[in-house]
Amino acid sequence: MNDSMKTGQGSPASPAETESTKRASTDRAHQIIRTSWIGIATNVLLAGFKAVVGILSSSVAIVMDYGE
Repeated sequence: MNDSMKTGQGSPASPAETESTKRASTDRAHQIIRTSWIGIATNVLLAGFKAVVGILSSSVAIVMDYGE
């Protein structure tokens, strides 16, 4: 183990590594946002479907579930 590793001051990251890390972080953030929007859209569609089924079947339980 050399002295720079002991002090936690290793060689600085190369520009390629830094750019790659930034790109990976940005890609991950975009993936999280995309997944969130898909989840929101799915929940809205599910709520709409429950409302329609509840109204068409005159089911108070399903309509009340829609309200939650």
